[in-house]
Amino acid sequence: MRGSEVIRLSVFFDHILQAEEQTGKHIPELLAEVKEEGISAVEINRTYLLEHPETLEMLETAGLQVSCIYEFYALERGRETEKARRHIEIARKAKAGKILIVPGFFSVETEEFVNCVPDREKVWDYLSHSEKALRMAEGLREIVEMAGSRNAVKDEKITELHGIAGVKKIADSQSAADITVVIEDFDDRNSPIACVSGMKWFAEQVPGLCFTFDTGNFIIHGEDVFAAWEELKDKVVHVHCKDRKISAEKLLKVQKTESSEPLRVQKTESDEPLQAQETDADKAMEMQKIYTDEPLQAQENATPDIKECYLPAAVGEGCIPIKELVYKMKEYGYRGYLAIEHFDAADQEAYMQKSAANLQEYCS
Repeated sequence: MRGSEVIRLSVFFDHILQAEEQTGKHIPELLAEVKEEGISAVEINRTYLLEHPETLEMLETAGLQVSCIYEFYALERGRETEKARRHIEIARKAKAGKILIVPGFFSVETEEFVNCVPDREKVWDYLSHSEKALRMAEGLREIVEMAGSRNAVKDEKITELHGIAGVKKIADSQSAADITVVIEDFDDRNSPIACVSGMKWFAEQVPGLCFTFDTGNFIIHGEDVFAAWEELKDKVVHVHCKDRKISAEKLLKVQKTESSEPLRVQKTESDEPLQAQETDADKAMEMQKIYTDEPLQAQENATPDIKECYLPAAVGEGCIPIKELVYKMKEYGYRGYLAIEHFDAADQEAYMQKSAANLQEYCS
């Protein structure tokens, strides 16, 4: 998304619900805190919102908007037309503007697909011959068509042809009822969109489909997050800011059992080495960030345990180079939401505060 005046912050409503459990505070009090921290919107799950319609009034009272409504689908089994219809309907009611679709997952095919990931041509060939991937693409095409025409504008590279003013003029002429449909680089090895090539394949199959760029998920296949941004940025209309800490204990266990090569974590663009961290689970386990001159490498024998090597971190406090990424996004002209994400954090209230403070600093 280019041409808006400012970058805005949002946060997953799930984190607020978890903060309620952790602190004993009521939701309205936590929403007021979120607002005071400079967060202007929430990301929320479709099913939760349909089951708790009073949430929209609660958000409005707090002065918060809905930045995006997400949901998990099983499009590998076939279309889910009614589910998508209600998804789009609640997004329009909430004035969300965007819905995020997690289209589905592989199962027994996963290892074969993962071994293709370092090679774009192999990934595209595999997906093009996968019945599950083709059904997911078909389902996504239906959802994009149901959602309206806003995505079509994003798909025409009109920024290059008409400039930022041209983008704004065309966008303003579209119906407020149109909803942008996005997919993200989802952090699961069973997902066909966990890698750059998978994301681009689906965009090729589904005209008008746009991207949410999740900063913390390209590590699943060992892809360089800066290279991923350059590959995907033209279709990015939303960003999930996810940072991660590394469990040294689990990382060493994976290295010893799954690979003869040491796992590497990419360095930031800073000259400063990454520093050790503590766990959030019990504040006792020693954490580390590994500094290397080379980015994390995609591995043909990628282990299913790799995700377990990472723990949640407040945005800007982990091993993902969030600050440098935000600078690149600003330089490119991105002016959409930066959504704070750290599921399962031990202290969601404190994490949200720290994440918001860091992102405001990076955006200033």
